[in-house]
Amino acid sequence: MGAMLGLFLGWQAGGLVSGAPGSHQALEGKWKIEMTPDEQGQSAGEKGFKDVLNFKVDETFNSEELKKRGFKDGKYEPDQRPYGPAQFKATLESEKQGTTKWTGVATGQNIKGELVWTKKDGSVVTFRFEGERK
Repeated sequence: MGAMLGLFLGWQAGGLVSGAPGSHQALEGKWKIEMTPDEQGQSAGEKGFKDVLNFKVDETFNSEELKKRGFKDGKYEPDQRPYGPAQFKATLESEKQGTTKWTGVATGQNIKGELVWTKKDGSVVTFRFEGERK
């Protein structure tokens, strides 16, 4: 019994000392991605594009390409389980372009997910994205 308790406490202490990254730390930084519209978006004439996503330590998020189109920085909600992939949700808004809702998952050096863009006219376009840490 004492040996089991000793092993458990050792694992706990090792986990605390190793300092597993916080939820925002796994995402923090720049990610170079490629956006691809779904079939419906392609049929409507939407084109894919390259972008850079920025996740900051204060949980601020932006898309460099969408920022050029008038989207403001927003907050992201990280979901990081110990030793698992980092997931996130974010919303970016533009007075002229509408709202984008992002969901994604980062595993080490790779990131992928989905962007649902509700435009000002009410039309909705879905993009898939995939990329890597810059």
